[in-house]
Amino acid sequence: MSRIRTITILATLLLAPSSPASARKVQTASLHGDCLAGPYIVFFDPGLPWLRKQAVEVLDLMIEHAGECGPSTVHLAGHTDTAEDEAVAAERLKAVRGYLASRGVFVKPRYSKSYGNRVQRVATTMQVSEPQNRRVEILLSGPEPRKP
Repeated sequence: MSRIRTITILATLLLAPSSPASARKVQTASLHGDCLAGPYIVFFDPGLPWLRKQAVEVLDLMIEHAGECGPSTVHLAGHTDTAEDEAVAAERLKAVRGYLASRGVFVKPRYSKSYGNRVQRVATTMQVSEPQNRRVEILLSGPEPRKP
């Protein structure tokens, strides 16, 4: 019988620029054997869905680690800050899915969810532009269950 070793480590994958309203946070990452499952977080400029250079670097790192994880399901969660239109979160998801697809990693729509400003990393009041809330989070999990 094989034993699966699960270790929780603390890792900072990428931090958004600090702002007066935010404190930098350390993300908890899950390590299963040699598989770093995430979260991987990419940040965005205000109101924009375009990937920054740092975002591409994080996505490339995630793709590299996904190869070490074996068959995995990729989960995406799109977020905005409270000063943005919530539709921007869906556009950010589309940008991340498109980049991943261009690298051979396909995300099924049911594993991609837009939360708008409902799940904040840094709690703010309405109409506050917060860099750490403008993000897409990526997690890897085990393979998708097969249908009987």
